[in-house]
Amino acid sequence: MGSGYIFISYRRDDSAGYTRAICDKLAERFSKDRIFMDVDSIEPGSSFDEVISTAVGRCDVLLAMIGKRWLEAKDGSGPRINDPKDFVRIEITAALSRNIRVIPVLLDDARMPAPDALPEPVRPLAFRNAIEISGDSGFASDVDRLADAVGKAVGQTGRPGSRRRMLTWLLGTAGVVTAASTAGIVLHRWTPVQKQWRFCEKCKSLFFDGAQGKGVCPAGGGHSAVGFNFMLTHDVAGPGQRDWRSCAKCSTLFWDGYPQKGVCAAGGSHVAAGFNFVVTYDVAGPGQQNWRFCEKCFSMFFDGYPAKGTCPAGGGHQAAGYHFVLPYEE
Repeated sequence: MGSGYIFISYRRDDSAGYTRAICDKLAERFSKDRIFMDVDSIEPGSSFDEVISTAVGRCDVLLAMIGKRWLEAKDGSGPRINDPKDFVRIEITAALSRNIRVIPVLLDDARMPAPDALPEPVRPLAFRNAIEISGDSGFASDVDRLADAVGKAVGQTGRPGSRRRMLTWLLGTAGVVTAASTAGIVLHRWTPVQKQWRFCEKCKSLFFDGAQGKGVCPAGGGHSAVGFNFMLTHDVAGPGQRDWRSCAKCSTLFWDGYPQKGVCAAGGSHVAAGFNFVVTYDVAGPGQQNWRFCEKCFSMFFDGYPAKGTCPAGGGHQAAGYHFVLPYEE
């Protein structure tokens, strides 16, 4: 140990959206190559279990991401954690047996598993002090607390010296971006922008309204635009989350950062087309708040209503991760 590596243990169908958002936030504090998350860290053709065993052995801290479905049964055979071949069980058992710091991370009101709900090799997890990550406006501060705890575990004392977050806002006409920070105002007049992104009043998702037709809405028919004309920056470096893409089939904005491509209302998975959009998150300022990533279909939807719209994966959308802020044309 002593290498400063961080291992993130999670279930994709339980907490993939939250885990990705938390991983991105941790990468702002610690270098990305010190964080092991299987989707990013395993080369094609590598042995999954061998890579995991080696990675756990190198780390100083393991984050056990626990969502509401973490203990869920699979194929009617009881909780997955009871299966000796369950990868999450293997990961946590390996860390506990090596006396590596294990921090349970409870996501969006998930509860700590009771000791008697866990198999013997994993049972010590139930007695580890957990950190709760909320899915509301407290997300950023909760992740900061987690990062502080991780910093202590890997021997990094204190936060990096006051790196000011730049806030990116769009003004006036397409192609003009004002980047504002606490240090002052800087104008960038070459940032590419695409307009005509709209809110669909039927499914609550964000879709592109500038092409022929209205895409495919999971609530039936084409999308129905109401409200603001949103403007998204694309193909730029800077603050915000990259890899947001337009789906060529349904016209919604979806996150293309996973090997899986979510669920498309037109059938199958999303198909990325066009620009690579960069969307700002967890900031105060001009723009509409409450835009979220749906961990079921991977699209962006507006989470400002009690009802959660219509998700192509079934039911309503399920919010996870960042709180995005979308600039719009006045």
